[in-house]
Amino acid sequence: MNFSENVTLAGGNLIVTLDTGGTVTIAPFATASSVSGTYTVGPNQTSADLTAVGALALTGGTLKDTAGNSALLAIPGGYNIADLKNIVIDTTVPTITSVTSATANGNYKQGDAVNVTVNFSENVTLAGGNLIVTLDTAVQWP
Repeated sequence: MNFSENVTLAGGNLIVTLDTGGTVTIAPFATASSVSGTYTVGPNQTSADLTAVGALALTGGTLKDTAGNSALLAIPGGYNIADLKNIVIDTTVPTITSVTSATANGNYKQGDAVNVTVNFSENVTLAGGNLIVTLDTAVQWP
């Protein structure tokens, strides 16, 4: 976050509350006009476009400029996270919605191909391995 001039946070923390329910805590710092913190996504914390909710908050302490004026904690219009970035937080775990086959009903013998399709609740990427589907014939595909 950027301030219009140098400020000092003394004796407390600066808290940014996010629309996911998570927070960013910024520890006391000496004179600076720009400070940052890290948000670690927690379980079930989702957001279509990550943004800070309401004004910043202080947990004790002061946030003042060099003249001793307290900083305003309101986020100016047009300068919130969602105004400047498009950060999507998705903590919904993809699930298998069905396992189907386009192969016609019938009797098949050794060497015949039966196509199997696995459908998921959202797009997934398989990296570094194979998806193994065990059929009731005890044969693994692929």
